[in-house]
Amino acid sequence: MGKTNSGRRGKSIEVVMTAVIAVLRKGDVTKADLVRGVGGTSPQTFQKALLRLREHHDAPIELDDQSRRWALRDPGFALPLDSPEPEDLVAVMLAEVIVAPHADEALRALLRRLVEQLDMRMRSQVGERRSPPRTPMSASVSLGTTVDPRILRTVLEAVRNSVLRIQYRSPWKDELERVTIEPW
Repeated sequence: MGKTNSGRRGKSIEVVMTAVIAVLRKGDVTKADLVRGVGGTSPQTFQKALLRLREHHDAPIELDDQSRRWALRDPGFALPLDSPEPEDLVAVMLAEVIVAPHADEALRALLRRLVEQLDMRMRSQVGERRSPPRTPMSASVSLGTTVDPRILRTVLEAVRNSVLRIQYRSPWKDELERVTIEPW
């Protein structure tokens, strides 16, 4: 956190950048609406955040000269390393467990450190409630059909605090399959 002129600690630029993106995702806004939506930051930090978003992160943020409204031209724009979302962390965690059997110790250590840093940063920004559970993961690589990420995300969210039971009809067997996934 940075210091404000009064000696209090203000919002970090990363937190302000995340707030700017969140406000702009809701639609085009005037500068006054944008500043109000971000709230609790100095004009200097706000300007630094906008500058960093546009120049260092290539954020598709534009000012319409005619309407004098700010817009985010790509609503899918994200800052996964500066302001990770829960799905960013899940993606890196999955990459870590999938790569682990095929990587040397140095690469596994780098991935582990990246997961830990993203986890700490994300939890400090979005809180424990929206964060993925801190539980061991394992995975295997298959050359079969890829999993739809929406299904995987749904399963990970469902198993967060309770047992998940899945029942399905296998295309390879003429019987009902049952799988139980436990979060512990």
